[in-house]
Amino acid sequence: MPKVKLTPSQYSLFVANKASLDVIGDTVVSFAIDGQQFEAEVSVSEKVDGFLLGSDWLEQQGATWDFASRTVTLGDQCIKVHHRHRAGICRRVIVTHDCIKPAKHKANVSVRTGGEGIPFLPID
Repeated sequence: MPKVKLTPSQYSLFVANKASLDVIGDTVVSFAIDGQQFEAEVSVSEKVDGFLLGSDWLEQQGATWDFASRTVTLGDQCIKVHHRHRAGICRRVIVTHDCIKPAKHKANVSVRTGGEGIPFLPID
């Protein structure tokens, strides 16, 4: 978000495996969804390359998410949810040495990514 005034973050953010997510600041952004204008207070991180609206924001807007029809209703507007395929996302881990893990045990597996990324979850 170039040229945006950031204030010190009031939040500590964590990814799914409870690893800390570095936040460089907070700001308020204005945006449109299918022509309808909205505002949201957001935290900015160099590790996240997208715009994420949390459940707290959706609740404030009175949103209804219908997973079966893949739609979100905001106010009186029904918005189709689109899935986008993203390149550069790790979807598979290959073990480069033999590893035996008994059933119903957890193990931390060392991995290397192609660049800076968010740490992986342990494999169950």
